[in-house]
Amino acid sequence: MTNSTDSSSKEQTSDDKNKPLTWSFGLDIFDNRPINYRGDKEGLKSFIDDNRAPYKGKHYITSAMLPEGTRARGKRSKENALPRGWLAFDMDGNLTDSDFVQAVCWFERFDCFIYETASSKKNARRFRVLLLLSRPIVEIEAKTIGELVQKASGFEGWDSSTHRCAQPVFLPPAGNELIDFRGQLLNVEEWLAKAPPKPRIKPRRLLPQTAENIFGWFANNGMVLSVGGAMHKVVCPWSNLHSDGRVEAALFEPSNENNLAYGFKCLHAHCVDKGIKDIYRLIKGVV
Repeated sequence: MTNSTDSSSKEQTSDDKNKPLTWSFGLDIFDNRPINYRGDKEGLKSFIDDNRAPYKGKHYITSAMLPEGTRARGKRSKENALPRGWLAFDMDGNLTDSDFVQAVCWFERFDCFIYETASSKKNARRFRVLLLLSRPIVEIEAKTIGELVQKASGFEGWDSSTHRCAQPVFLPPAGNELIDFRGQLLNVEEWLAKAPPKPRIKPRRLLPQTAENIFGWFANNGMVLSVGGAMHKVVCPWSNLHSDGRVEAALFEPSNENNLAYGFKCLHAHCVDKGIKDIYRLIKGVV
């Protein structure tokens, strides 16, 4: 197979492709404290080859995890997952042999690895793709880009759970070919720009001098990532200081537990001392 180039992608230098990648490794689905690793593409390739699964359900990689307190190995969870510079795809659609070849050829435009899984059989092909990115992404970006790439491939049968940053991605069994394409890194910004606009969250009526202005301020500034019952995910106002690229923080609804006032929490080290009083100070005079 010959590599082709996505005409929409800007030319990338060797330095772009040699940017370090991070991942963590677990022995099986019950190993919820995977070990963090770091390396370039060749390092990841060697790691996969050296840690092939002895049988189905063994040996996985996922996002590197944020250490917890005194523990060097953070628990595998959505909250601890760090941004990652690769995106995984899992084809469970039992493709025919000819469709499998076409699907693999579609991905050769990218810088990626492809391998068949332990469940793959003749005329019932299943495979995984590890696609390298122009920059690390958080989960909301991974889900958006993942769905766009799957749709653009023209094939059905994808398991979208691998777009979750903490989802285990099982490594190939011994004997299965590890295909290494040297195309372009997927341009994160270009693919995000292809996503349809999301419905605008209707901001609440702002009531100056009360806690009711907090949610409205985040909504008016496009900083609400998701709306929940007692807790909303928002963009941390100090996310530009986050060294790991994560932007998420939590805004808690007033409740008896927090004296009927809003609460704010960001788990990043730069924001360990930030609370709801800092949010009030930030928006004072704005609303």
